[in-house]
Order: sequence, then C-alpha cells, then structure tokens
Amino acid sequence: MQSETQSIDLFGRTARVCGFIAASIGGIALLGWMIRFHLLASLHLEYIPMAPNTALAFMLLGGALLIRAYRPAWTMGQMLGKGGSALVLILASLTLGQHLFDFQLNIDQWLVSSSEKFGAVLIGRMSPVTAANFLLAGLALLLVFLASEERARLRGLAAVFATGVVLVGFVVSLGYLYRTPLLYGGTVIPVALTTAIAFLILGIGTVAVCGPDVRPLRSWIGGSTQARLMRVFLPFTAGAILIAGWLNTLSLRTFTNPALMAALLALLSVFVMSVIVSQIARIIGGAIDRANAERKAAEAEVRALNLDLERRVDERTGQLEAANKELEAFSYSVSHDLRAPLRHISGFAEMLKENEGERLDEKSRRYIDTILKSTHKMGNLIDDLLLFSRTAKTEMRIGRVRLDSLVREVIRELQPDLDGREIAWTIGPLPEVEGDAALLRQVWANLIGNAVKYTRTRPRADIEIGVTSGKEERIFFVRDNGAGFDPRYAGKLFGVFQRLHRSDEFEGTGIGLANVRRIVHRHGGRTWGEGEVDQGATFYFSLPKKENAGIEVV
Repeated sequence: MQSETQSIDLFGRTARVCGFIAASIGGIALLGWMIRFHLLASLHLEYIPMAPNTALAFMLLGGALLIRAYRPAWTMGQMLGKGGSALVLILASLTLGQHLFDFQLNIDQWLVSSSEKFGAVLIGRMSPVTAANFLLAGLALLLVFLASEERARLRGLAAVFATGVVLVGFVVSLGYLYRTPLLYGGTVIPVALTTAIAFLILGIGTVAVCGPDVRPLRSWIGGSTQARLMRVFLPFTAGAILIAGWLNTLSLRTFTNPALMAALLALLSVFVMSVIVSQIARIIGGAIDRANAERKAAEAEVRALNLDLERRVDERTGQLEAANKELEAFSYSVSHDLRAPLRHISGFAEMLKENEGERLDEKSRRYIDTILKSTHKMGNLIDDLLLFSRTAKTEMRIGRVRLDSLVREVIRELQPDLDGREIAWTIGPLPEVEGDAALLRQVWANLIGNAVKYTRTRPRADIEIGVTSGKEERIFFVRDNGAGFDPRYAGKLFGVFQRLHRSDEFEGTGIGLANVRRIVHRHGGRTWGEGEVDQGATFYFSLPKKENAGIEVV
C-alpha cells in the first residue's frame, strides 16, 4: 500500500512538472514573438520558430495539466481546465480545416501579425501536423477532466491519446536529431523543434496524470520481472540506436574516413549492447535466484508445517480414539450395570402393587404407577444407549440394498400403531444403494417413526418419502406436516439426548437421530434437517453414488 501511494505521488509530481514546463515553453515562445526575438521560439536560427497560436495552446494545455495535477478537486480549476482544453480543440480544428479545405480565417494573425518567411513558407502559422496533434492533446486532457471513478475507462482512453501526442513529438524530434527535420524544404509548414519538445513533455505529463493503472503504463510499473526488463531493455536499446544513428549522421559530415568511423560505431554498438545484455541477465538472474530462494523457503516451511500438522493430527486422533473407547466402554458398562437395579425397582414395585394394591390409597397407587412408568422409560433409554454404542462397533456388511422394499417393510411394521389414524403416504421410487441393510433399516425406522410420531396431533398426516440426485451423491428425505421445530436449534437435532419438544408432548429418548447421523456418516454421507414450528419438518441424509465411496468398513 505504501509503495502504491509513493507511485501515485511520483506520477502526480511528474504531471505537475511537465505541465509547468509545457506552459513555460509556450509562454517564452509567445514572449519572443512579442519582442520580435524569434530565437526564444526556435532555439536555433536555422529552425522555424513556434507559431504564436501554438504557444498560446501550450500555455492553455500546460496550465490545465498543472491545475489537474495540483488541485484536482478545485471546482473553478475544473472549469478552467475544461474550458482551456475545449478552446484548444476549437483552435486546432479551425486551423486544420484551413489546411484541409483551403479557407482562410487568418487565425494565425490574431495574436501577432507577421509577413516573414522561412524558406517557402510564412512563419507564425501553425503546422497541420501540430494542429492534428493538438486535437489529440486537447481530447486527452478533456477526458482526464471528465473522468471519474464511475467512468474510469475515460482515463485509459485519455492515456492512449496522450501516448499518440508523445509519439508525434518523438518522431519530429528525431528528425531534428538526425538533421533532417520533418517537412523541411517544401511548401507544407514544418513542426518547430520547440513544438516537438513541448508535445513530448505535455504528452508525458498527461499520461502521468492518468495514473499508473492505465494501459500504456501497466507493463512498466511494479516490481515484476517483465516491468523491470521493460524499464531497462527499451530505454537502453532505444538510446543505443538513436545515438548510433546520430553519430553516423555526424560522421558523414565531419569525418573524412567513413570506414574508420563505421568501425568505431560498431565497437560502440557492441559495447552498448553488451551492457544492455549484462543488465538484462542480472535482472533475470536475480529474479530467478530470488524466486528459487523463495520457493525453497516456502517448501521448507510447508514441510515443517506438514510434519507439525501430522504430529498434531496423530495426537488428536489418538486422544479422540481413546476418548471414544472410554465413552463407549462407559456407556456399555453403565447400561449393563443399571439393568439389575432397574429390574429390582420395577419388580418390587409390581409386587407391591399386586400384594398391597387394595390396601393402598389412591395417592400411593399413583406413586407406584409413576415408579413403573419411570423404570420403563429408563429401560428404553438404556436399550437406546446400548444400540447407540453398538452402532459404532458393529461390523458393516456391505451389499446392494433395495431401499424401496426396505422402506415399505418399515412402514408395514409400524401399522399396529397407526390404527385409527389417517395418514397419506407419498413414496417416490427409491434406488438400490451400497450399504449395510440392517443399519440403513435403523435410519429409515427412526426417520419414518419420527414423522409418524410428530404428526399425531394432525387430523390428517401427510408423509412424503423421496430422493433427489446430485453429482456425487443421492439425497433422501422424509417430509411431514407435523409439529416441526424452531430452525434456530436445528444444530441440536442430531445430538445425543437433544430434544426440542417436551417429553409429555412426544415420547422419546433423544438418541434416535444421533443414531441416524452415526450410521449415515459410516456410509460416507451427511445429515441435516429443516423445519418451522407447527409447519412440519423435513429430514435429509445423503449416500455417495460411487460404490463403496467413503464407506467405513470395520
């Protein structure tokens, strides 16, 4: 984040400096025209001077760039920048129209009138190339002022136009560097050297004010290998080619031994290219070395983390297995140890009721009935605990299980408890699956039994059984229109002894759904439930499609 902020600050400073220089070049050139000292507008008496309206356009665009870079939130500055850019666009369009359609508005004479000539052309007139480039520069700056966060693409378009401005200025400057200025010696007005330099600076500043994230700069900014190569390779290569061409042009006019000069230039080119290649090799080699070092460090860290993770997993697995064994042993021993005293309590209560029932008052008989009901309930709880304990230890006998016949068999066994009730069954086609038939029977018995139990208060019970197919699993469900449950407590449904209804409303021990989850997990599936209070409930469990996929075989 800090480097990104520094990059933005650097681009802002670059834009401010370029705007100031471009405006200053235009101001100095205009001053030269006013005091009739053309050297200020041309830098050399052999070159054509910058036209007065060209100087004014650079002052307007340079000032607009300076305002945008220095005070982007200034409302008045925004208006001045847009107005200056629009004025330059109008000036450039009219000037270009004069050259293309041969009509005269004498725009070039509005500021300073001059009849002097440079070769075959009048000085003080804007070149058509300059006018066309001002169209790009004016559009670029106008788009910069119009751009916002919602219209960020305008900045990218502005940067593209500004890059075109830079390229035109660069090409014209090359002509002066090689002593063959563009359009010199003809009847078309050439571009002045000062104009080309000002375009270069103005274009660079406009690209900078667009920000480092625009397309022309993305490949140059940042610490990536590509960006570093671009920053080193292109400037060095371009510089070497330009210097070599300039020296070659200079030698043809200065030295009498072209062969010796060509040899010296070849040696210089070899030296420069050697420097470039060595720099590129250093950058690439450094990047590769750093990448290898980072990769090795990362691999070592991953290995250390894996070893530590494996050790912790082994420790936790051992602790979990020990805790499960202790819990199962505790549950099994407690269940067996509770049976004998429970039988004694139940038996003696029965004997007391039979032998002394006639001599006991109503209140005492009610106490005995309560004892018998409680011992019966506790017996059921012990049976369920034993079943829950066996579920984890029972060896699974995997085979093909026809769920449709298994479900109908479970419903048939429930029929004696359904006398006098109106139940509408909706049973969809159920597939064959891989699993343990006895354990899957317990799953369906618990889920269907719950649906029957919790619809008991309904005049008509609607129970639907079906399956949906996913990519890797089949999802089975049992849906009813019964009492439902509060969805906030859905996570407690499949826990041991977790009940969401009072025992005086619906009987049960709270272990049935825990058994369902344990059995389904051993088959590689998952369980969950959905419901609303008094709106019914739907219980789901899934089984993997692939044969034996995720099935635990003891």
